[in-house]
Amino acid sequence: MIQWQKSKIDRNEPCPCGSGQKFKKCHGLTKRPVSIAPQVLHELQSIEALERQRVKQQGFGRPIIAAPVGGLRAVAVGDALYQTKAKTFHEFLWEYIKSIFGSQWGNAELAKAPDKRHPLLNWYQESAKYINGHIRERGKVHTMPSIGVVSAYLRLAYNLYLTAHNQKLEERLIGRLKQPDQFLPAYYETSVFGALIRAGFELEFEDETDSSTTHCEVTATFRRSGRKFSVEAKMRQVSTASVDIGRQIKKALRKKAIHARIVFAEINIPELANDNQQVDSLQKILDDIRRRESEMLTPTEPLPSAYVVVTNHPFLYFPDKSVKPWAVAEGFRLPDFGWRATFGSLKEALSAREKHEEMFALMRSWEENHEIPTTFDGEIPEFAFEAGLPRLLIGHDYNIPDNEGGNVVATLMHGVVMPSKKECFGFYRTKEGKNIIATCPLTDSELAAYERHPDTFFGVPQRPQKGARDALELYDFFYDGHKSASKDNLLKLLDGASDMEELEKLSREDLLQTYCERLTVGFFQMPASNQQTQKKS
Repeated sequence: MIQWQKSKIDRNEPCPCGSGQKFKKCHGLTKRPVSIAPQVLHELQSIEALERQRVKQQGFGRPIIAAPVGGLRAVAVGDALYQTKAKTFHEFLWEYIKSIFGSQWGNAELAKAPDKRHPLLNWYQESAKYINGHIRERGKVHTMPSIGVVSAYLRLAYNLYLTAHNQKLEERLIGRLKQPDQFLPAYYETSVFGALIRAGFELEFEDETDSSTTHCEVTATFRRSGRKFSVEAKMRQVSTASVDIGRQIKKALRKKAIHARIVFAEINIPELANDNQQVDSLQKILDDIRRRESEMLTPTEPLPSAYVVVTNHPFLYFPDKSVKPWAVAEGFRLPDFGWRATFGSLKEALSAREKHEEMFALMRSWEENHEIPTTFDGEIPEFAFEAGLPRLLIGHDYNIPDNEGGNVVATLMHGVVMPSKKECFGFYRTKEGKNIIATCPLTDSELAAYERHPDTFFGVPQRPQKGARDALELYDFFYDGHKSASKDNLLKLLDGASDMEELEKLSREDLLQTYCERLTVGFFQMPASNQQTQKKS
């Protein structure tokens, strides 16, 4: 049951939505423009919100295709169709990987002593023991912290699913995975394939049986731009003393490549990123990459340029802890990409981002799509599986306190979550057009749902309540807020500029970019005290 508390905010106080405007100029307005029927608008927004959630959970590959059939669920994987009783996508993956490796092979391995057994079956046994230890009632969905060995096992299942669903799962790859001495390098290749697919790349596997020439493992085509890349994946041996991956990079760069190169290099060390996603070994790794740039492929030919993605999947070093793989991208003989890249202006930085858009998309996907989906349809897990959990949805009606001490039915128009207070500010409108603000407490599950999907928590797309981390993100914030502005309105916003005559000649898109660039530069040139004042005014 939702418990409400009426809130009163003075018209001149800052609006609780975090916009930085006074309440009277933000959600204190008594009128709102309407150009479409509210029910239709909310239905369209709900569809967009669900799609945003699906993409954040599943990435930009082919969507999960599943539908209930009788008492079962049909799940399409590429051209194959599976029937399952699984309630969650995790449960389906648990079944799917068994079908890929075959019960006969799996049972034969399980019959061996643990030290003689294929490592995958040890993962399976340890994962099953952990999961069964957290199940309190059969047939119901349970939530438990994911640990290293479970993550390692399910991620292999997920990456095999992604490969089969989006491209083709080759028997050669399964054969390599079944060989204990080839298992970890092949496992890493599946991780690379999965990362590329989630980021929006299509894969074309090279013919490994062709020994007439060297070649990279896969050609990856970024669907949005059509640009092709030759991709190679290399993995350091377990527990080697040095974190230098130069030998692996050099070996990858010796292979023949038709397109621009992407080299994935797994450093394979027992190191987790801290809360700020910093890695202790990072500077040493980057220095080693830069040092290798002066080396030669032949006495007269330098090593070719490449994007280098350094990764670490330390699951097996922390089998009983929560583990997240980390990655960092650097340019090899590409001075305008990576951690060392410096620019003389924001325009140069934006130009470089556009030039390397595929790699920016890859790293953004790595950060945003790292979790394995729980639901089949993109719904927020906390709302999909926890029965009776109340949901606050924009466009829906609720009984809330009125000013006379009673209750009134009002429509939720906007919501703001205050995680530190574990409550939500709701902006409501009654049928008579009266505005009311009310707060209600949030459960731990609701806060977890908000943390997972802050921009769709209320069932419609909203701008996430977070600050920009750098100039490019601030530029994106300004661009998103003004992308619908007409050229005339943009010129009004730029009124008084010394180069107005030149600005008037620009196209609307160029004018929009120029305006957002000037806003961004102006913000960082502003004294810190003024920035704080503007946020509070």
